[in-house]
Amino acid sequence: MGKSEQRPLEQSFAAAIPLNGDASAVVVPSGTKLKVSAFLEDLNGGVYLVVRQHKDGKVSIELAGGAFEEERDRNLLQAVRREIDEEACNTPFHVTTIFSNIIAEYQDRFSKDGIEIPRMTVVFRSVCWGSPPQNAIPDQHLGVIRVPVTTFSGQETFRAYGDIKRDSIDKAEQLVQNQGRKIVGDIDFRVPENLYMAYVDSRIKENRQMHPFERMQRFYASRFQALLYNDVSPERM
Repeated sequence: MGKSEQRPLEQSFAAAIPLNGDASAVVVPSGTKLKVSAFLEDLNGGVYLVVRQHKDGKVSIELAGGAFEEERDRNLLQAVRREIDEEACNTPFHVTTIFSNIIAEYQDRFSKDGIEIPRMTVVFRSVCWGSPPQNAIPDQHLGVIRVPVTTFSGQETFRAYGDIKRDSIDKAEQLVQNQGRKIVGDIDFRVPENLYMAYVDSRIKENRQMHPFERMQRFYASRFQALLYNDVSPERM
């Protein structure tokens, strides 16, 4: 993967697209590469991010995702599911739900072999219901880290972006050290603040619209998942 140089995020919120919506649902400028990615969350307030080390030795933290492949992907949702499965979901009891609402679209540029290429990224939300995500391609990625994005003090609240960023970088540094690798420069956290806030807004909107029965289902599913992850703490019980 080439080095990404992200520009300020330009949010472009979209209405829900059909589950079988295709690439024509998003207008991609000529000569621009299309990428799909997703916030991969569990039922206990965590989001999973991919840690990569590039050819130049620099380390980045990113959402799970990758290039839209016309020869393999019939639509955007199929593409993001394929990418998540390939990168983080190789466990036998992993079940992932992909939300059909686009959280945001943004454009940046990345360099490959010294050539700058424009890119558009379409971002979704996804929830894992079974076993936790794991690094499915260790020959390409250093690992997958879990970062808590919510806290519970009577009600669910979302952590500040700065806390998420620092926590992610600390965990990535520990991951790299455990593998005996060296980092060139600073770790690049490639989740822009505006994108994180768009994700938070989508979670808040969903919570407001959730039926009480669905809320109860999610609660018991989260308890089971916490036991499965061996991650039950008193404040979560």
